[in-house]
Amino acid sequence: MRHVLSILVAGLVGFGGVARANPVDPNAFLQLCGGTRVIVAPFGAASRDEMDQAARVVQQRISTWAPRAYVKYAAALELGFPIGMFDRVALDESLVRGQFSFQQVLNRGAITDLTIADSVQVILPDVLDDEIGYLLEAEAIIDATMIRDAQANTDMNGRPSVSLLFTADGAAAFGQYTTDHVGEAFAIVSDRRVFSAPVIQTAILGESVMIPGNFTAIEAENLAVTLRSGALPVDLVVEKVEDVVVDGQAGNPSCTPRTAE
Repeated sequence: MRHVLSILVAGLVGFGGVARANPVDPNAFLQLCGGTRVIVAPFGAASRDEMDQAARVVQQRISTWAPRAYVKYAAALELGFPIGMFDRVALDESLVRGQFSFQQVLNRGAITDLTIADSVQVILPDVLDDEIGYLLEAEAIIDATMIRDAQANTDMNGRPSVSLLFTADGAAAFGQYTTDHVGEAFAIVSDRRVFSAPVIQTAILGESVMIPGNFTAIEAENLAVTLRSGALPVDLVVEKVEDVVVDGQAGNPSCTPRTAE
């Protein structure tokens, strides 16, 4: 049975811009104070432009939980974290591709029973049950480029959700689609997993929506951060993690941890 959920149209408050890149000399605090250096490389071929973009996206993401960290790009991405700030779980979340879309649902059922009719369709699993799948139109109704901002939130029942602020093009595309497809389901897809498939109850017009989904609070926050920073253009893999130890750093005032403003 399809998930029958309503999309909540809401004015979004408190939206802020993405975090700014840390303007420090890339190696300065590691050389002076020590910390953790991480080398991250593309999984497969990647152009200079793609890696430059990846460096900007990763910097924006990690600055939300490690504001004094840096990212620089040479042959690979080098990330530096002050002592006590490195978090491998948070880093792994920051390195997901961040592909996000709304896609039309054609069918839902046991994933082994679904069949793709042509190249413009795709089958993706349910986030809570890999045995359940969705047959979707491959072309997105909305993708990450049509989202101007995102915030983790809760719905009227207190469940974790994500509030989205569309671009003008995104608002127009979603408004037209929901006008034309009342009574039909669409999938909310993140990194090729379907988080929910709400049924459109009425046309949804305007720039802001609250999307339901089978999110935990952490997943909702991570998705919001990912949408604000944009998708990574390439897959990334951690190649090396090393501790940088500097003798005598304890008495250096420049090494005193600071709280992000």
